[in-house]
Amino acid sequence: MELNKLDEYIGNLKLVRIERHFAEDYITGFVHGKSDTLLIMQQFHDFYYEGYAIIRLSDIVGFRSKKYERFFEQMLEKEGLLCQVKSDYSLPLNSIKETLSFFITTDILLIVECESSGNAEDDEFYIGKPIDIENSSLWFREFNGLGKWEQTEVEISINDITKIQFETPYIQIFSKYVSFD
Repeated sequence: MELNKLDEYIGNLKLVRIERHFAEDYITGFVHGKSDTLLIMQQFHDFYYEGYAIIRLSDIVGFRSKKYERFFEQMLEKEGLLCQVKSDYSLPLNSIKETLSFFITTDILLIVECESSGNAEDDEFYIGKPIDIENSSLWFREFNGLGKWEQTEVEISINDITKIQFETPYIQIFSKYVSFD
């Protein structure tokens, strides 16, 4: 599979379906950038904007952008949803460590996932704020399902991170109800 062909989709409003080897086996959206190791795309699922995902190229097993995606683009256009697609979103993508270092300097909340190629029950899901990077670990402050910030930070191995999401409806809505005390 030639991942360099994904370059032709960067910023051109062509819907792409990225297939990966995890329980959530595909992501559909618009590619905004790519490095030798990472890809950022603006996600759409069932005609809804789903924020941004940064994924590892090494996890991609295939992609397509053909007649099905052209048809979906037409529907998104007629529903007035293509206006939600930004064509100029960029951030450092040379490594997950570099990308996370960028987010540490912002107030942007993230979902960090460590997906397994086996059972989805083995996946790890973190929502909150990246705090620091030490060697090959990310220190992350989470908020829980009750909207409370955890008192201690969790250590996440950077090598285990398979997806970083931000500006998702889940984050945007949930964060309105998080206690910041």
